[in-house]
Amino acid sequence: LHEAEKVLVHELTETLYAVADNAYINVVFDSKQVSDYRLIGFDNKRDAVQDTSSDMDGGEIGSGSSTMAMFEIVPTTNFDTKNYFGKLNLKFHKPKAYANELQEINYDIPSATLDSITNGEKFATAIAMYGLKLKESPYLKNTGWNDIRLVAEAAVDKNNFLQNDFLKLLEKSIKIYEPNKKKKKNKIEKIED
Repeated sequence: LHEAEKVLVHELTETLYAVADNAYINVVFDSKQVSDYRLIGFDNKRDAVQDTSSDMDGGEIGSGSSTMAMFEIVPTTNFDTKNYFGKLNLKFHKPKAYANELQEINYDIPSATLDSITNGEKFATAIAMYGLKLKESPYLKNTGWNDIRLVAEAAVDKNNFLQNDFLKLLEKSIKIYEPNKKKKKNKIEKIED
């Protein structure tokens, strides 16, 4: 029932009416604030992320839809949390418009801490951490399963079926991956006896 509601009500209505065609997003970091960055989810595709010269097709954006990209940044020694540390540039065409009617919107990217972002952004952070943990990413080697649980539980919308479903999936993953450490210790103790 929940899956049918998700597909037939939420996702269908989000894509029914296009509000922009051929949409591109470009993020430019201020070199005075950010010394390095990586787009999360592209651990093994660094060349694809860095190759900005290749032509890429922009996507269609539907009414009510959203897109999120996450970056990990390495701040410079001059990083100032009160300043913007980059710009986001959105280029798109209005639906059924001529190709030469390009629209452009620019946004400044403000600094924020985990405590100051929205619960939706926090929950998305927990999902990204979960994916990185599952694939044993070297970028998340000091983060435990309980850390992911704490971020997710602090941000979950109890009325959102998909978020609650993710918490169940996270608990199953913890049961699968955490006991392995205990089993290995028990085997070592038996060998020593």
